[in-house]
Amino acid sequence: MSQETEERVLESLKLDHETFKHLTTVSTGSILILATFLDRLAKAPELKWLIPLAFAALMVAAYTSVVEMFRISHRRVLQKRERKWRPTLVAILSCGCFMVGMLCLSVFVAWNFWRTA
Repeated sequence: MSQETEERVLESLKLDHETFKHLTTVSTGSILILATFLDRLAKAPELKWLIPLAFAALMVAAYTSVVEMFRISHRRVLQKRERKWRPTLVAILSCGCFMVGMLCLSVFVAWNFWRTA
């Protein structure tokens, strides 16, 4: 593998690691926001079934993001041949759960704020 290719692969892995680090941060922050909304919303919020779904999806997103960060950081860059990037099942699960969790959180908050306004 040429020096330029090694540098490109290493930079790509760094960016992937940073992406999942931010996804972990945003997922855990969203769980705290969810808890804050539950504490501050009306006594009888509607669409309560979105709460456990959002919590579970964001927890899975945070966990799988950490798993993916470890996988990326332990990859042996110098032993890999240049090939097309393919997302792993863990990466797809992490991003998918994050999107589901954020959608559930957004719908829950918007619906209950709209209802009380």
